[in-house]
Amino acid sequence: MRLLRCRALLLGVILLGFTTSLAAQAVMAGIVREDSSARPLEGVEVLINGTPHRAVTGANGRYQLEGLQPGIYQVIFRTVGHIPVRMDVLLTAGETTRANATLVRSDVVLDPIVVTGEPLGDVGLDVVGFEERRRIGLGRFIDPVELRESEHLRVVDVLRRHGVTIMPVPSQGKNVFRAYHPWRRNGAGQLNCPMVTYLDGTLVVIDDLRTDVDISSLAAIEVYRGGAQLPAQFSGAQAQCGVIVMWTRRGR
Repeated sequence: MRLLRCRALLLGVILLGFTTSLAAQAVMAGIVREDSSARPLEGVEVLINGTPHRAVTGANGRYQLEGLQPGIYQVIFRTVGHIPVRMDVLLTAGETTRANATLVRSDVVLDPIVVTGEPLGDVGLDVVGFEERRRIGLGRFIDPVELRESEHLRVVDVLRRHGVTIMPVPSQGKNVFRAYHPWRRNGAGQLNCPMVTYLDGTLVVIDDLRTDVDISSLAAIEVYRGGAQLPAQFSGAQAQCGVIVMWTRRGR
């Protein structure tokens, strides 16, 4: 009997913890309609900006996202042939927040054109040497395909996916972060070897990495996490802790 009571007590503690965890999470749900007809839109992508959370509306135009952290987020609704909608949504722990959207059809009509050959983006990246350095393989390379799939994220989120150690700089504002060499620290164990940033081949940031760069404006990113990986054009005394190279689409 004592053993059964212990097991029952343990199960109760586990269930209580699970219930508490669920209560701390938020849910967002809603329906997306078309402006002109008010009909439900199927296949609309719903993104929570700055997070990996996304959903797609069903045949009834409805979607639901669960397991969300409370807070204020920007939500993006987008689908082909319609103008994307962005809205700020407050998510509350333990509650379901309704976020409905109405999309307007795009007036842009494309002529039927058959395109052949290599896309301009690949040619531009060849010109700046991105493809050649990627073939050598000493750094980490984020190409246009990955960037287009990551447009709902921040630059820092994409860089973290590729092993870059990034910390906020509270004294400089909420949009300022600093990327560090992952293994170099001071005597107190603090990261103390900041990476530098190049934009379209020009050194622009010695310490701070601004996150207000729009992912959609970038064509590619290169990451070199130490002096041993650095190509000659990005080397130098200031770059020994590592380099982040960003290529913009208009800079190609």
